[in-house]
Amino acid sequence: MRTMLWYLLNFKKIQKWIGSDNPNVILSKYIFHALRGNLERIDKELVIKIILIVLDKSFQAFYDDVFEILERLSYKDIDERI
Repeated sequence: MRTMLWYLLNFKKIQKWIGSDNPNVILSKYIFHALRGNLERIDKELVIKIILIVLDKSFQAFYDDVFEILERLSYKDIDERI
C-alpha cells in the first residue's frame, strides 16, 4: 500500500509537469528513463495516461522517449478504454 501511494504521488507530480504548457526538457530525460526502467513494477495505465498527454499536446521533443516506452509495454493487461 505504501509503495502504491508513493507511485501515485509521483505520477501526480509527473502529470503536473507534463501538463504544463512548457515542461522542462532537461527533466524529461530523468522522468522517461525512470519510467522505462520501472515498466515491470508500475501501473501501465498511469504510464499510458502520461504518454497520451505528451501526444495530445504534441510535445515532439519527447516523442523518441514515448515511442521507446510504447515499444516495451505489454498491452495484454491494459484496459482498451484508455
